[in-house]
Amino acid sequence: MRMDNQLMLGLQSQRVLQRRMDVAANNLANVATTGFKADGMLLEEAERTTAHADADPREIRFVRDIGVMHNMTQGPIAMTGNTLDVALEGEGFFMVEGPGGQTMYTRDGAFSLTGEGRLVTSDGRAVLSSGG
Repeated sequence: MRMDNQLMLGLQSQRVLQRRMDVAANNLANVATTGFKADGMLLEEAERTTAHADADPREIRFVRDIGVMHNMTQGPIAMTGNTLDVALEGEGFFMVEGPGGQTMYTRDGAFSLTGEGRLVTSDGRAVLSSGG
């Protein structure tokens, strides 16, 4: 039974470390994405565990991943020189048209005009008015 506890603690630790690496990799991959909000992990430490160790049992920490949180703090605002670029200071999102006409939300204010005069995001999504 003792070996099972040690293996389970090791496995759980590896799962948390893998998730941590995935979150960090996503944050790094999007470091230059306009309006990107970084993620952080929510971890929970168990008060008590039945695991055993040869070392001091107070050194055993059972931690599990309980979710991901988005860091919604204000990022830096920089002048781009594009007259259609807009930045949000404080709370709020731009509404854009997603697949199938659904409403999506973004903080990416790098806008341009299509040939038909429609305001779109950098990835071509139509910017919606407050009424849709």
